[in-house]
Amino acid sequence: MTSISRREYLHRVATPTGLSAGLVVGATSVAAAVSAVADDTPSHVTREYDAELLDQYKPYLVTRDLGSNTPNALYGYVARSPEFDYTMCVYWASYDFQRGVALGYDSHFGDHEPVYVRVDEETDSLIDVSYSAYHWLRGWSATPPVDANSGSHPLLHVVDPWHHYYQTVESGVSVDLKHLDDATLEAWFDNGWNEAIHVRSLSVPWVMAGADGRSDWWRDSVSAFSYEASLRRYVYPLLYGADENLDIDPGDGGMGE
Repeated sequence: MTSISRREYLHRVATPTGLSAGLVVGATSVAAAVSAVADDTPSHVTREYDAELLDQYKPYLVTRDLGSNTPNALYGYVARSPEFDYTMCVYWASYDFQRGVALGYDSHFGDHEPVYVRVDEETDSLIDVSYSAYHWLRGWSATPPVDANSGSHPLLHVVDPWHHYYQTVESGVSVDLKHLDDATLEAWFDNGWNEAIHVRSLSVPWVMAGADGRSDWWRDSVSAFSYEASLRRYVYPLLYGADENLDIDPGDGGMGE
């Protein structure tokens, strides 16, 4: 495997081959990008590490296909706001590397895949789950299969080698939780997130929830068209075929907001 950083990988796929490189937003500084999360967080939103709640609703992951490259942690935080009816439990599974298939072209160090669980704390119930169903394209379910013993842990199968998910009834494993704090965000932004992530998916994670939630976690360009999302929607499926278990919400209706 020829491994590169995620930043280098993003630069490679952003070259003008097939789609205009002008659709990609220029890089921002890491410090500015991390500050952007805080700056973009409305005053009514709080983000904190509520270990008890995160542990109650964290997904159980089926990782048997991954070999030794299993998640090193499930990073997360809880977002609350009086402006929204429900609480968001935000999880990002972290991997040491992604081993790609395109002659090593899509291999890179550091990989992170989201699972957002919306919960009703008053009734102690799970409302819905949003997750990366194919390279940060959103899958969504209001009735996900859950662990039979707890009734609260969504069950997701991790797809090798890209680490996105599909829903399953197979029992998964519990991955250790860690706080997705500013220091961790800074490291991830330095590894390419400042050129990739849609900031509001972190600062106001409710945008990723519900049947009408945002279609993907990729940042928008100045033309409101995400080069990265389009690459994964159209180019990758043509090259490798869409995963038969791909479960992208059919009603999300668009590339951007």
